[in-house]
Amino acid sequence: MPYKIILITVLSLFVITQCTTKKSLTTQKPSNMLDQAPSENHLLGIIEQQSPNGGCPYLIKVIGDTAYFLDPVNLPSAFAQDKKQVWFTFTGLRRMNRCPLGNPIWIDDIIARNQ
Repeated sequence: MPYKIILITVLSLFVITQCTTKKSLTTQKPSNMLDQAPSENHLLGIIEQQSPNGGCPYLIKVIGDTAYFLDPVNLPSAFAQDKKQVWFTFTGLRRMNRCPLGNPIWIDDIIARNQ
């Protein structure tokens, strides 16, 4: 008999503590105002406009220990701006280069960085 009372008490305490709502809400910055990478897979880059007859209209200069250029074949028009800083993830493409500076990539995710 006392075991049933203890068991019911413990289970009811467990249910009560699990069903309470969180009172402290965390606020997040909008995704277009990020100073730090949204995930460890995102790279920091600067979009640079190239000459139209150079083969690729925009390149992304990846910022890191050694800077290098990538040629995004699916850059959204909202990000087609010179000197725009972005966080992005990509997949490399196995195809011929459009321009001599950058390797072709497919952008999987791109987010504007707070400048």
